[in-house]
Amino acid sequence: NGSSSKLTHYSVFEIGVLGIWRKIEAFVRPFSDDNKEEIHLLLGLPWLHTVDAKIKIKESVIQIGDCEKGEKIVEIKGPKLVESKGHKLVLCQLKKMDNVKYEESSSDESEERDSESEEDSSDEEDSSDLCIEGISGK
Repeated sequence: NGSSSKLTHYSVFEIGVLGIWRKIEAFVRPFSDDNKEEIHLLLGLPWLHTVDAKIKIKESVIQIGDCEKGEKIVEIKGPKLVESKGHKLVLCQLKKMDNVKYEESSSDESEERDSESEEDSSDEEDSSDLCIEGISGK
């Protein structure tokens, strides 16, 4: 919800994301009064570092996997984002996405997709007007 919270607890556990497993420590974020059974963990930079993450912001892709440990590189693909028409404070989801897309990739395939991806967004419908534009501060 955007509010700040004091982080007082952490947990140590093993987590697997698309077959990439690590034993990590993560902060436990305070629970919501609406749903006390819900748990929120903040993986953050330590997890990104240990899985050798490469983040491609404009493509909304995070590649994880450490080749030095013999792991395949896998991609976590989120929704495409566009700039808001009314301000530059937030990014808006281009179109609704049902599930996160999973793809295994090699470094060769990844480089080929990098050069092709710039052309891909032109055929997608621009729905940045769906983003809440009610933020004002001028």
